[in-house]
Amino acid sequence: LPEFETAWLSPQQLNLCAAARAFGIHAERCTTLPALEAALAAAMNVRAACVIEVVVDRLQSQAMRTRYWQGPSI
Repeated sequence: LPEFETAWLSPQQLNLCAAARAFGIHAERCTTLPALEAALAAAMNVRAACVIEVVVDRLQSQAMRTRYWQGPSI
């Protein structure tokens, strides 16, 4: 989906974590699955808004989405 790539996979000029922190919101940038798991666990214990930015490998993400939209092979 072209709109998915434009909105979610294009490199953004905005530092999402810095923007969230400027408004007093806790933010973390995760580049690994263990970091994401830890950030999600920590966010579940906070009674406030949290921003978790997840960095993904573009080619792996594209391959995964392609397989998903093709559906199961029968």
